[in-house]
Amino acid sequence: MGTLTYDSGLRIYFNDWTLAHLQVAIGVKLHLKESFHLSWKDETDGDGGRGSIWIFPGAPLFFKFAVSICGFGGQRILPSGATDIAFERHTVARSGASSAQPQD
Repeated sequence: MGTLTYDSGLRIYFNDWTLAHLQVAIGVKLHLKESFHLSWKDETDGDGGRGSIWIFPGAPLFFKFAVSICGFGGQRILPSGATDIAFERHTVARSGASSAQPQD
């Protein structure tokens, strides 16, 4: 499990595959100077609740992975580890597009 730390206090746990795709999608949105809500289903505490944060350019974010990461097409962008993550372009595109849509 990897973590997304927001504002040096809130730690949000995601599996590394999801976190890697979120990192790319969030990076693209922030590069375009777009602000947005990031919402997730919280399954780590067992209550099945939801969480949401407001992400904006300048928001302090820290991504920490349990494994190394590969880039698009399997190109390695971090040192090799026990397991690698290959990015899927359609997942990143869908994540970016869904951030512009109202969620239930």
